[in-house]
Amino acid sequence: MLIITLLATVLLTPITTQVTQAKMSAAKTDLDQINEALIGFALAQPKPYLPCPDTTGDGIADPCANVLTTGTTEGNVPWVTLNVPAMDPWGQRYRYRVNNAFTDSTNGFSLTTAPSGAACTHPGNASGFIKVCGSATAATCTTTTLANGVPAIIFSFGPNGQTASVSPDEAENSDLDCLFVSHTYSSGVGTEFDDLLVWLSPAVLMSRMVTAQKLP
Repeated sequence: MLIITLLATVLLTPITTQVTQAKMSAAKTDLDQINEALIGFALAQPKPYLPCPDTTGDGIADPCANVLTTGTTEGNVPWVTLNVPAMDPWGQRYRYRVNNAFTDSTNGFSLTTAPSGAACTHPGNASGFIKVCGSATAATCTTTTLANGVPAIIFSFGPNGQTASVSPDEAENSDLDCLFVSHTYSSGVGTEFDDLLVWLSPAVLMSRMVTAQKLP
């Protein structure tokens, strides 16, 4: 019986790994689709702007908390508004944080629109620029900045979900501030990381608006 159990474990482990990898690949595809849908939404408006998150759970974009003032707003991806997948392969809502400067539905954004809010730095990242680092550690974040001042970011908490017992890097993505961490998968105890993030580049956003003659 012990031998059979060991053999079953050896055989099933690669299958489990393959399933996880397939789901992570599917989530990445969804995130890219949502990212493209955000651009498409902006292109479809008389004056380009990005939708606010869904904060009530119905999939429809709700008003941003501080639109036209400062900061950013986070909630679920407005999947009904964007006509995109609502949940990741692990049954969790895709998350979305947007800088409010890009959500002005009355005036739209322009080529000179700058992110609203203060710089996102350690400590106290309550609002402001959306910043992505390779580590949650303050000193390392400074030297591993991947993006800063992006209009929006979309993400999945991955296979382990938004749990209480996570690594500092995963905890940074669930604390509802403007700082995010993105790096390769890790299964080490205390360094677990399976979050998946995609952010909207301001250069790409503006380039698509200019190409479509929505700006300037």
